[in-house]
Amino acid sequence: MEALRRARIGGEIGFAGLALLAGAIVARAAFGAAAAAAAPEVGASAAAYSVVGMAAVAAAVLGAPISTAPIVFELTGKHNVAVAVMIAVAASTLACRRAAGASWFALQLAERAAAAPRRA
Repeated sequence: MEALRRARIGGEIGFAGLALLAGAIVARAAFGAAAAAAAPEVGASAAAYSVVGMAAVAAAVLGAPISTAPIVFELTGKHNVAVAVMIAVAASTLACRRAAGASWFALQLAERAAAAPRRA
């Protein structure tokens, strides 16, 4: 993530943009390819895997699992990925909380608050 942020791909995209980009790349490349190889007749489109991956990573990074799923449904208009999005968002949020104790965004806010000068 840090390397992508420093590269400034397409300008300054911030945390949300990087989370969406990373989720789409990983889900489409890794999970989509594995699912297509395992059961090609059952697999979803590459775009569906990308949307699910973007939602999962964005929810964990931003710490907003409850709002991420409805936003995906509203923006895409595709409710056929609803269960996959909800499962992926729940799993990624749980994994992030167990591994780091909070979302990545919350950890950075805490770092900035600790580094900020205190007023008397």
